[in-house]
Amino acid sequence: MHPGVSGVFASSETSSENHAALIALLRAKRVDNAHVFGWNSIPGLFVLRSNGVLSPYVPALNTSDRATRCPP
Repeated sequence: MHPGVSGVFASSETSSENHAALIALLRAKRVDNAHVFGWNSIPGLFVLRSNGVLSPYVPALNTSDRATRCPP
């Protein structure tokens, strides 16, 4: 689990196959951004924004207090 992100049981990543669905989920839940833990099978910490922008997680500049997760 990443520091500052609670309640994450299994992390999710975004890919060309699910990117639009994750953005739609953020918008439906009225969440501006959330951590994702990879892009197209490349592990890493990223922040996905509801406008579709995916950018690297940078603690001082680009963070989120939400995280996407897969069902347990």
